Amino acid sequence: RSSASDGGTSGLLGFYGSSVDTGDPFVVLHIEGMGCGGREDADGNDAMVTKNGNCLNSPCEVLETRYPVRIEEYRLAPNSPGAGKHRGGYGVERIWRCLTQITVSAHLNSLRLRPPGLRGGQDAANTMLLFNKSGTDEWLTAQERFGTVSSGKFSNVVLEAGDRILLRTPGGAGYGNPLDRDPKLVEQDVLDELLDIEDAANNYGVVITPDRLTVDLTATNQLREEHRNAIS
Repeated sequence: RSSASDGGTSGLLGFYGSSVDTGDPFVVLHIEGMGCGGREDADGNDAMVTKNGNCLNSPCEVLETRYPVRIEEYRLAPNSPGAGKHRGGYGVERIWRCLTQITVSAHLNSLRLRPPGLRGGQDAANTMLLFNKSGTDEWLTAQERFGTVSSGKFSNVVLEAGDRILLRTPGGAGYGNPLDRDPKLVEQDVLDELLDIEDAANNYGVVITPDRLTVDLTATNQLREEHRNAIS
């Protein structure tokens, strides 16, 4: 039976308010995806909406059609997985803009403790939930902005039209030593713009040529040896 590193948990946000067009009340429980942990034989899944797979991703168009919000950003969360021979999956980053007054509740995990790696794999990044007041550039936690006891578990926080919400869910942790990862997999993550050249070198000891975005195998072997010697 294959083992796996720890991963994130799906982010839960509850919204309620009244429709801008009709005035009718609405209630929605939004379930966001997260990264699963790297496995003994494969990378973790990206943006998985609950680990048991019985909930579906909510398309931006559906959210914007049914509720008074605009989705300003929806992407895989940068730097969210833990590095490993098999890296963790990517979490999700989403930004909502409220089009009217909306009341928000949250039930999120991993804001303090990071999903831990296994067999030498690195930990994944934390959950992040931030709020931006309309007309300002500052992003604050619920504790900082509203005085809640927790930044990830609270109820009945009132946002006004123009306010924004940023939710970044955790990635999955890495499995195995990152220096043992196939350099071609690191190269592919760079080509897919999931990983930058500096992180490829720092986290995996893989040297990617900046002009062609391909692995320099000789330089990679040398850098990995330096990393291993530094650890030992």
